[in-house]
Amino acid sequence: MQTAYEILGVPIEAKQADIRAAYYALARDHHPDCSQTGGDFGPIATAYANLSSEQSRWEYNNKLALSGKLKRCEICLGVGEVEKSVSFTRKELRLCADCNGLGFLRS
Repeated sequence: MQTAYEILGVPIEAKQADIRAAYYALARDHHPDCSQTGGDFGPIATAYANLSSEQSRWEYNNKLALSGKLKRCEICLGVGEVEKSVSFTRKELRLCADCNGLGFLRS
């Protein structure tokens, strides 16, 4: 079974804008209202629904991690952010450099 990333043809590291662009390109080719061929649009719509927002994407990645298709980043433990000391008394959250803030890596 294909993942949402494979259906849309984007890597796991893709930005939201890249996911949206891939979805619209596939929609032009496969949506029954836009194409003559009337391809199967259901999996494309489901894949985009899973990846369209940061929250739904994180939940989808968690499901993939539980199934063994992705693994959690060992640096940030799947959160995507790490605490970095800015000064002696102040700390900030920064994006994890290992997973680029995704929290997950390819397995």
